[in-house]
Amino acid sequence: MEGASEAPESVARRLLEEVLNHGRLDLIEDLVAEDAVEHEPLPISTGEMRSDLRAWLTELRSAFPDYHVRIEDVVTEGEKVAIRERITGTNLGPLLGMPPTGRPISIDGFDLVRVHGGRIVEHWGLTDGWAMAHQLGVAAAAG
Repeated sequence: MEGASEAPESVARRLLEEVLNHGRLDLIEDLVAEDAVEHEPLPISTGEMRSDLRAWLTELRSAFPDYHVRIEDVVTEGEKVAIRERITGTNLGPLLGMPPTGRPISIDGFDLVRVHGGRIVEHWGLTDGWAMAHQLGVAAAAG
């Protein structure tokens, strides 16, 4: 298993850079453990982190073809990696049943992962959903 020798920060960075930014959904199995626990419920959720992540990223990348996560800060302690990021994109496709707005977003995000044996085994995350709704012009409907 290639990931077994990877340091926690490397695994976390690969998930953001290769999977989220470049759409390499085929790497999810290499980077996320089969029994990984997601502590941030996703809008599309079955309870199985890898399939949920694949479904949500497919939705996001369809809604925001230029979706990009820029890593701002990384702090690593043991098996845990905390990442503060800036998420950008232009809403050119439907998102969770809402029609595209054509508007750009630039929002803050935070992820904390625990990596064990070269794979992510737990994830916690926060994304500024209110800022995204406001920037897309749907804040009144969402609020």
